[in-house]
Amino acid sequence: MKNILSLFAVLFTLTASAANYTDMALEVGFRHQNGDVAGAETNAKLGYQFGLTATFPMAEKMSFRSGLLYTQKNIEVETTVITQDYKFTYVEIPLTALFKFADYGAVYGGLNLSLNLDDDCGTATCSDVESLTTPIVVGATFKFAPQMGGNLYIEKLSGDIANNVKDFTAVGANLMITFD
Repeated sequence: MKNILSLFAVLFTLTASAANYTDMALEVGFRHQNGDVAGAETNAKLGYQFGLTATFPMAEKMSFRSGLLYTQKNIEVETTVITQDYKFTYVEIPLTALFKFADYGAVYGGLNLSLNLDDDCGTATCSDVESLTTPIVVGATFKFAPQMGGNLYIEKLSGDIANNVKDFTAVGANLMITFD
């Protein structure tokens, strides 16, 4: 994990020195997600996300978008006996293609590499927690002021996160402070 964080620290240092070619943004926001738990009903919960993203131009209107984001993926699990919160914390590395259709707007799609940092399932045990998952993400970014913008996205993970916990779907909105 330290090697991955070091790699991205070097990546962002290099891109900061090439600011003419790269757009960087600090993102802070909320996400609302739900998932499935075998033998229980689940309710959507709110989590937060923050971190840095950068776009690297590949063609006139196409860029590669990546970064490093701290992400919470929480759900409420309700059985006939008890209701409790399941909390999963991740570091996400977006690997997305971005199509810029105007100076103030773009759409993107691709994968997030999600590395599990922590999990808390209350009195239940989170067994066999996947350390790496790759949800699909699609979204749109836009600017409403020269250094301010927003990021709206949908993220879908088909498959297990832990034993009996699977199929997370999230909708999120981040405020962006851009450094371009």
